[in-house]
Order: sequence, then C-alpha cells, then structure tokens
Amino acid sequence: MTEQHPDANPDILLSVVIPALNEGESLAELHREVIDACERCREADPAHRGYEVIIVDDGSTDDTPDACASLSPLRYIRHEHNLGQTAALDRGIHESRGTYIATLDGDGQNDPADIPTMLSLLVESDLDCVCGWRVNRKDALAKRIASRGAYVLRQLLVRDRIHDSGCTLKVFRRACFDGIHLQGGQHRFIPAILKAHGYSVGEVPVNHRMRTHGVSKYDASRFAEGLRDLIAIRRATRGRRP
Repeated sequence: MTEQHPDANPDILLSVVIPALNEGESLAELHREVIDACERCREADPAHRGYEVIIVDDGSTDDTPDACASLSPLRYIRHEHNLGQTAALDRGIHESRGTYIATLDGDGQNDPADIPTMLSLLVESDLDCVCGWRVNRKDALAKRIASRGAYVLRQLLVRDRIHDSGCTLKVFRRACFDGIHLQGGQHRFIPAILKAHGYSVGEVPVNHRMRTHGVSKYDASRFAEGLRDLIAIRRATRGRRP
C-alpha cells in the first residue's frame, strides 16, 4: 500500500524530472514521449492519479527556454548559471509533488517508454528505487570504458551491486530523499547513497538510444570528479551500510 508523502500533492502520483543543458532540439519529442509514458501508467492502473513533468534548465545558452515555453503540461525551473546535473536533479526532486519520481536525461538517449515497467516493478516488488541498466549502451567507446572503470571502483569502495549506477533513468519513492540532498556529482551514486540509508534498490534492463541532437557533456575530468565523490560517499556512509 502506498503511503502519501506529507509534502506530496494527493492528486499527483508520478513526477518526471528531467535535467537539461542545451538540449533545446531534443525536448519537444522527449516531452511527447514522457507524456505518452505517463498516460500508459494511467491506463495500466485505474487508481493512478495525475502526473507532472518537470524540466530543470541548468543554465542553458541555446533555445532550451523557448523550447520549454511551448510545452504543456510542464513545470519549468531555470538555473541562471550552470550548477551541474546533480544540482539540477536535486532541485527537481525536492520541488516535485508526486508520490513517485522518475528521472531521465534531457538528451533523448533514455527511453521514457521504460518508465511504466520500472514503476510497476517498484510497486509490485515493494522496492524504494529501481535503476535502469543500459545493457546495450549507445555511447562512445571512451565513455563506456570510463563507466566500466567506475563500476569496478564502486564495487571496491561502496559495494552497491548495481551494474549501471550512472544511468539517469530511475524511479524512486519520493520519501527516499527526506533529509538527503545530492551534492557535487553524487547523482552518479544514488543507489549507494540510498542503500546506505537502508532503502531497497533494484534494477532492470532498459533501452538506450543514440544521441540525435546536441553534444555529450562527458569529458575526462568527469572520471576524476566521480572518484572524489565516490571517496566522499564512502567516508560519509561508513558504518551505515546495512
């Protein structure tokens, strides 16, 4: 049985949070796909109430604001300066009003069609978080190698037992983030953080698509940043892992 979070709107079951940085060309189609996914959730569950779509514009310098102005329904949140994906996700999560939250990238590589399956798995298996696992990734070789290295380090340092912690496509119970604020680049390590706080985390294979617009935000410095964040998480959660 779903408990309504005290800060949630009882008319909204699902909030979809999308961080975006210079993704103006992708957002109209992605928004349409997200709405389709949310409507599928409604059809599958007669008790499903409303939903909301939240785009957090993390200081875009392209036409992202104009693209968002034409989208409905939408809650648009803008950072005047680029604060990073973690900050954008954290703000969207904490300003959401649904009992459940889905997160996905704004570049269109995550497939919103996976959200209904992930939400069903979370509810039916009584999990707190379901992570997407990009089994067949459509990224450049350097990015895949870096992700593999990050996986090995995660298992050595925090042992989250999640194959693809960096996949933004996830579904959570909103209550997971009571008292938890993401900092630095911690969005890559949400499963480890939640597990350390006693939450149950599962994963499911998801579709991953080629990028058709814009450019990747990944560069070599991200690996070093991720290592620093991982060490910080290990220190912060030492002794808390169940």
